[in-house]
Parts: sequence; C-alpha cells; structure tokens
Amino acid sequence: MTERLKVLIADDEKIAREGLRDLVDWAELGMEVAFCAVNGREALDYLCAHPVDVLLTDIKMPRMDGLELLQELSERGIGPAVIVFSGFSDFQYAQRAIRYGVLNYLLKPIRMGELTAALQQAAVRVRRAGAAQAPDVEEYARFKTQTRARAEELTAELGRQVCLGGEGQARALCAQMEELFQREGYSAATFRKYAFQSLYTISKEVSRFTGGEDVLLEDTERMAALSLARTREETAGQFRACVDSLCGYVRGLKRSGKRRIIEELLTILQHRFGDEELNLNGLAEQLGVTPNYLSALFRREMGQTFSAYLESYRIEKAQDLLRDVRYKVYEVAAAVGYSDPRHFGKVFKARTGRTPLEYRNRELGDE
Repeated sequence: MTERLKVLIADDEKIAREGLRDLVDWAELGMEVAFCAVNGREALDYLCAHPVDVLLTDIKMPRMDGLELLQELSERGIGPAVIVFSGFSDFQYAQRAIRYGVLNYLLKPIRMGELTAALQQAAVRVRRAGAAQAPDVEEYARFKTQTRARAEELTAELGRQVCLGGEGQARALCAQMEELFQREGYSAATFRKYAFQSLYTISKEVSRFTGGEDVLLEDTERMAALSLARTREETAGQFRACVDSLCGYVRGLKRSGKRRIIEELLTILQHRFGDEELNLNGLAEQLGVTPNYLSALFRREMGQTFSAYLESYRIEKAQDLLRDVRYKVYEVAAAVGYSDPRHFGKVFKARTGRTPLEYRNRELGDE
C-alpha cells in the first residue's frame, strides 16, 4: 500500500484552517494532514523538524507571512510542493511567490474542485520527483557566489527581448541559460529554482512594459510543468515554454494594440471621408503615432496604402450617391472630398471604367 503524503496547512483563520482539515477527503487523495499551523513561524518550526510533502499556506499571517515562510524554506533547502491561497485583495502580493516555485494559486473563498485538482497535481509532483525539490544548500550557495551574476545578466536581456518581441533572441538566451547551468555542473533542482526566480523577474518586466497584471499567474499549467521537471533538459524545456508563453502574450497585446489603431482610423474615415483635407499626417497626429509608422502599419494590416484605400472608399460612397438623382455630379464630388469635379471624374472612371454620368445612367437604366 502506498504511504500517504503528509500535508501541512498554515492559516491564521481558524475557520479556514479547520475547514480545510475537515472538509477535504484526504484519504481519497492518498494524503493526511500532519499539522495545522496558525502562522508562518509555527509552520517553519514544524517543517524544520518533520518532513512534509505538501504545504498549503495563506499569504497574510501574523509573525511570519506566507512569503517569508517560503523564503525561509528556500534558503534552508526544504522543498515541499506548495499551494498558496489568498484573498482577492492580496492576490498581487501572492504573485511574488512565483520566485519560490509555487505549484498553484487559489483565491479565497476556495472552491473544492479547484483545491482537489491542485492537490492531485501536487501528489503527481511529489510521487514523480520526490518531496525534496529544493537544491542542495551548499550547491546553491556556490551558485549565488559564482554564477548568479551571469544568470541575472541573461535574465535581464531575456526580459528586454520578450518585451521587444524578439522571440528568436529570447530562445537563444534560454539556450545560453541551459548551457550555463550545464557547464557549471549544477543539478536540475538548482536550475529549476533559479528558473522560477528568472521567470518572476521577466514577468514583472513584461507587466511594467504592458501595464498589465502578472501574466505568469494565469499560466498555471506551464508553471506546474516546470515544477515537475526532474532533469536539466526537462527544466530547460519548460523554462523555454514559459518564456515562449510570455513572448506570445506580448505579441498578442502588440497585435491588438495595432489593430486598435487601425480600427480607430477606419472609424474616423467613416465620418470624415468627405473632408478634402483628410490626410495621413493629420490622422497620425490624432492617433498619437508618427506618419511613417501609421503608413507602414496600414499597409501591413490592410494590404494596401492608405491613399489607395481612401480613394476606393470615396468612390464607393460616390457610387451610392450617384444612384440618387437629387444630387448633381459636382455635389457628389464635393460630398466625397473632391472640390474639382473634373478630377473626380478622372478618378471615378479610372476606378469603375465609366464616367460618373455613364455610371448613373447605367444604374438607373438597370433599375
């Protein structure tokens, strides 16, 4: 019979602490609650004396909060699978737990289905890789004194490339990171520990760049996969997958931002196509971008130049107006942005193969 995994619950709220202890069918999950702590200090004292497989901890607690507890465990080489939970107002605070390789994050009030799934995930990690996920203390001390500076240089450049959208460069830097840890002979545990710290730094850089929330918090599947990595190669692959995910997030935001500019331009065009003074320079100023950027963006997004699109749009509107006999040709020309009827006639014929009068007569004749 498989030995049950030991669980420690740390929460200063008695109802939450005892609720977790009593409501979960721990035996069904192959687990048992070994200890319930009222704060991080009590949890740390127990964990230093007793091996535990899974830690469930609140963030905000007296004496020692959840992040301080995780930092202490990290420094001491104690590495249970960790599930963090917090109230909504503390959720941004909880994001900092990324750097400690937290397996999952749950919002209070905790939904039983989410908790069960997180515990099952924790069980897979522990049984697959063992509870001792933290690196050897002496090895990590060597990393901090001899290698961390170079690793942090790579992380800083990774953050820059992710924000710039340099996906190829970012992948090359991930390869350099893997090579660094391999060359220096560090274990998968040390690599994995720094990978979480690196991703935390990169994610915060992306958040500053985009003005958004910490996106890694939403990518729990990839973070969990990184937590489960057993070898340097697996760790490198999952680290790269997380970086790819961040690149994709930035690329999507940039894409949506570019599309927003084009959509705003098209909206302006619908209302101002009859303004003879309408031009790319004025639109660029109104949209807060340079004319060169707007010109290139429009061509890339719409497949043609702005001037060609505007001319086509005006002629389409002119065709609609010409079907109404109340409007004279010169009035139609003025309505779509052409003060010179002769120039309008030339453009119209070049676009449709007919003069404005020929077009009107044919359309009315067909009717």
